[in-house]
Amino acid sequence: MITIDKKAISPFSYNPEQEYVYPDISAYSLYIQSFDGTLLAVNVTLPVDPSNTVQKKFPVILIANRRSRKGPDDPEQALGESLVKFGYVFVSFELRGCGVSFGINDSFGSPEHCQDVIAVTEWISRQNWYNGKIGMLGCSNRAYIQLCTAAYNPQKINAVTPVVAVTDFYYQNYPNGVSAAPNWRYKKYDHMISKEEFLKNVLPVDSDPEGDMAYQAFTGFHFENNKDFFETLIIPNLQRDSKHPNYKGEQVFLTLPPFGKVDTFFSREDVKQHQFIGQLESGTLGQLAHFIDFGGSASLGPWTHFGACVCQSDFPNGSINVVEAYHKWYDSALKNISNGFCETPAISYYMFHADPGKEWRFSESWPPENEVRTRLYFDNKPSGTCASCNDGSLVPEKPVTSETVTYQVRDDICVFKDSNGESRYDRSNLFWDGDMTEDVDNKGLTFTSAPLFRMYNNEMAGCISVELWISCSANDVDLIIYAEEVRPDGTSHYIKDGVMRASHRTSAPNAAWEKMGATWHTSMTEDVEKCLSEGLNQPTLLKFAVDPIAYHFQPESRLRITVTCANNAAFQHYMYQNGFPVLTIYTGGEYASNISVPFLEPEYNTYKGTLGKNGEPATLYVFDKYCYLHSKINCEKFPNNNQFITKGGSVFLGDSEIEFTPCGLPEGIPHLPEPPSLSDTEHPFPAFRREFVATVNISSRKYALFVPGAKNLYLDIFKDAGKKNQPCIIYIHGYGSPYCALPEQLKLLHKNGYAIAAIDVRNYPPNKFPDYIQDAKGAIRYLRANAGKYGLDPNRFATYGFSLGGNTSLMLGLTGDDPKLEGTVGGNTEFSSRVQACAAGFAWSSLIDMGTDIAEEFKDKPDILNARVEMTDGAYSPSSEVIAFAGEGKGLGVLREYLNNGCTPENALYNKKLREAYDVSPVNAVNPSVPPIALFGGHGMDCINIAFKQSLRTFEALNNVDALVFLYGNTQGEYGEKPETLLAIKAFYDRHLLEKPSQHVISITGGNSSVVYDYVSYCLDEATILEPDGFWINEKDFTQYLPQEKNYEADAKDGKINLFSLSGNNIEKKYYEKYHTIIIKVREDCR
Repeated sequence: MITIDKKAISPFSYNPEQEYVYPDISAYSLYIQSFDGTLLAVNVTLPVDPSNTVQKKFPVILIANRRSRKGPDDPEQALGESLVKFGYVFVSFELRGCGVSFGINDSFGSPEHCQDVIAVTEWISRQNWYNGKIGMLGCSNRAYIQLCTAAYNPQKINAVTPVVAVTDFYYQNYPNGVSAAPNWRYKKYDHMISKEEFLKNVLPVDSDPEGDMAYQAFTGFHFENNKDFFETLIIPNLQRDSKHPNYKGEQVFLTLPPFGKVDTFFSREDVKQHQFIGQLESGTLGQLAHFIDFGGSASLGPWTHFGACVCQSDFPNGSINVVEAYHKWYDSALKNISNGFCETPAISYYMFHADPGKEWRFSESWPPENEVRTRLYFDNKPSGTCASCNDGSLVPEKPVTSETVTYQVRDDICVFKDSNGESRYDRSNLFWDGDMTEDVDNKGLTFTSAPLFRMYNNEMAGCISVELWISCSANDVDLIIYAEEVRPDGTSHYIKDGVMRASHRTSAPNAAWEKMGATWHTSMTEDVEKCLSEGLNQPTLLKFAVDPIAYHFQPESRLRITVTCANNAAFQHYMYQNGFPVLTIYTGGEYASNISVPFLEPEYNTYKGTLGKNGEPATLYVFDKYCYLHSKINCEKFPNNNQFITKGGSVFLGDSEIEFTPCGLPEGIPHLPEPPSLSDTEHPFPAFRREFVATVNISSRKYALFVPGAKNLYLDIFKDAGKKNQPCIIYIHGYGSPYCALPEQLKLLHKNGYAIAAIDVRNYPPNKFPDYIQDAKGAIRYLRANAGKYGLDPNRFATYGFSLGGNTSLMLGLTGDDPKLEGTVGGNTEFSSRVQACAAGFAWSSLIDMGTDIAEEFKDKPDILNARVEMTDGAYSPSSEVIAFAGEGKGLGVLREYLNNGCTPENALYNKKLREAYDVSPVNAVNPSVPPIALFGGHGMDCINIAFKQSLRTFEALNNVDALVFLYGNTQGEYGEKPETLLAIKAFYDRHLLEKPSQHVISITGGNSSVVYDYVSYCLDEATILEPDGFWINEKDFTQYLPQEKNYEADAKDGKINLFSLSGNNIEKKYYEKYHTIIIKVREDCR
């Protein structure tokens, strides 16, 4: 095992070995003049090197304060000062009307405050310690002023770090029109306090040691002139363009916020941006929209509004070293140091409740590229999980008929109820681990899903989109939607919420919001008044979203959506002043209320391995646009098109061809920090990675919810770059295995010159036969259609798999171009899905006999016998899922008992499922046209639910049609992994894909328009004709497959020959009446 220095490669850790750390600092303060002469209080903190008397120049970190610039417990001031020793100047100043600065503070993000910031940057630019770079720092209001100033395109600012702030200030406080004026206020002076009392909370500048000027700023400007923006700016029930009563009728939410005004600033090449975003507060959506619009990078942590200020959280691994994080960011942005910050994917995000050590994830985009949205519909059928006003369900299939459920709006809902019976719901601190059932769910309308399938990862990241069809007895109503996790113990836990005021339902295009599945509403007075005049008498569609979060569900938890209409702890509901209306929600049919959930599919884009000859541990993250190579030595970034230079098992990256050799299997989650060790088993890197074949639907089941609701089918091709016309082994994974994780047999074949195509198929459950067969056939057709691009020989394809993959591999070998199973997955239907050889490990063969076979195999192991039979015959066994006959009172055991009882009393469903069980079984697909087949299995693996007798059944059935079949078995387990079997299967492939054949096999079926020559399908000009006394084929079609010399005889008429009469030296034939197929073998020496 190779040990990794975990701290060294964490993107949040930063300890540059050769950086000079200044031993001391100095500080001074002064008044400077703003653009209009207003005096602003400024603090400057500089690094000091006593051994160097020459003044050095440094980049500047700037913070603009609405409060004191030197608070005793101010973590941001402390952060700025802590960075000075690394070679920065920290400048902290107070905006006009704040602290001891002169002027009036009567708004929020006002033009005067923005000009104050610009004036300070101009002053900085004239100082002898300034090196030409300024980066801003600040959380909340200190972040918002950064964005407001950006609207003026300040030329001296080169980097901004807005923490939990958004440009759309109206949306922040009136989300989708719902009034959210804070119910708390900053302390303000209600009388002229004394100088001594005033100076307790402020810091005079150096030239004002007695605080006279400071007190003059308070008495002459602040007192009775300053306005608390929480009290005066954010008042209830305003529209975006409302003429604000406290600001002389100014439309402040159009004039003040920087929304729509920062494009020029962020389009500059010299401007860089990083956001620290809290998921446990109300501005997450707006901040992510800002990232989508203007780029940069972002850390999306498990932080509340103020927790994001210092990047601290009580969640496991949720806190980061804030000094190291900012140090790394500013070194990259302001010093242009290549420290890996820009060579890391742009988004790092925290997944709540993920496995320990895997909470932090990477993504180069938002939403993450592996998002697969899953639509769930509201259904009035009871879920049986809640005693709410309406215990409805969330289902993946839209209910056919439209129904309604009514709700008497109530305002006694207590969200986040504390021990005193009070609500502690706070939009700046959106976390509560209590049970929502009694005080929220039971007072609202609930819609709850089936349990999430326990074997899946069940993670989501982003906004839950909501489409709600409603009507109401009033012309306006507020909708408050809670997304919750209902855990197996029945308790329901808050995830995140979304709100919507019905009168604000008019929407407008917003690309960033739409990309996240959200809807942006205009909230303009004209639009609101129009909606109010229309009323809510008829079914009306409201589209909005639950705020973003990255969330991992516990196994067998459920997703619940609770609909309520009031939360007095945070919102103001003017429309209920004259009584509570009745809300109607529509479900199904034409008015199908639904949600769309951003579930994630495994991505398998994280490769652990080593670099070059020195074996330095490294991790390679592969995303859509770039590859990111991280090691203790360096971090590098390379453009990616998913086509790589590969040789042996290694990949060579970039112009300098850095060699990276993977160790172990690719991981499905790009998490950090990395595990402390690497596997010592090498795994090849694909020459073509994540090649898209098709998107297919995932079936639903009543007893479990399978998500995501669709599956993207990809394939990886492992081969040395540049090699052409290679034989290809198509690998089909087993249940739950990554499609791109090669077993030992495939790694051996890869080393010996075979191309390996690892393909993905749908599992059962949730899907059933023939979905997985059609997925595989679609992948084979795709490979044939693109064989030239990938350097493959389309006439030398073989399959390999075990367990689920073994059965699939076997069926692919047996069914050739069978139109009943071909399907249209991925298109390319003009190409054949026939393969030229097939290897199948412990592949089940006769579905209805699986239970009896496994019982016979484990009859001498009573301790595990029942468990093995249950996994085969039981009501929820995977085997029963093949024909979708799982659930209470179902299972293969029920069918076999019915069959053994002579199918009496007759049951139509059982008869149907028995026919399906017959159709899915490979033993019933055996035919004389099959290619060479290798089967392997054995005894000794107690965890396997497929008896060796299943392979014997296949072997015997194939023998009955004279197929060429080999059976490799061993004891002591490890089927297909023992060296003897590995070499035997390699020899099998070598014989049938590499060596020149000693004879050619021709298969022709009556009535078909194709011929199979050496297990490759070719089209005929005319279909064959099968008559009682003749098997007729166009002579020109047929003779091209025979020796050029005419050393055969056959009856002929009208340009056709009768294959029944065919004879000649070195030619053998046999007709199989059951299959209407003739097999002709021509020895090579006669050609």
